[in-house]
Amino acid sequence: EAPSIIADTTVSGGGAYLFESLVRIPRPANQEPNMKSAISYFELHTPDLSRAQAFYGELFNWKFKDLKIPGQPYFEIQSGGDLPGGMMRLDGRAPVGFLPYFAVADLNASLAKAKSLGATVLKDRTDIPEGSFAIVTDPVGTTLALWQKSDR
Repeated sequence: EAPSIIADTTVSGGGAYLFESLVRIPRPANQEPNMKSAISYFELHTPDLSRAQAFYGELFNWKFKDLKIPGQPYFEIQSGGDLPGGMMRLDGRAPVGFLPYFAVADLNASLAKAKSLGATVLKDRTDIPEGSFAIVTDPVGTTLALWQKSDR
């Protein structure tokens, strides 16, 4: 039998965290997981950029690069791993916390399916040069983003 959960080095930048002793999800050795990399990006939404940078910089040894976006401070989180992230200041209308971006092949179809399953759309499809995203809340209140990478 293959290991259930190997190690997560994507966010910490400080080494592997092995979760096998905590959670055991049996999977035959020849079975691939349903989602190889479901979360493709994350954002930290915070009311205080300086305090968040100090905390996460010290805790995880993260570095922050100001992307100099006019009108909205936005920082790339350099975690030392494979999972890219960003950080932005909130204006009090959205919840503080991490927002995971789940990669989907077809944003419109995934958004329609999420709505049919009871999701509430917080931000409809938004196109940016890197791709397109939408932000939804699931039926129990969890906020997540759906992300389709650009073909360009």
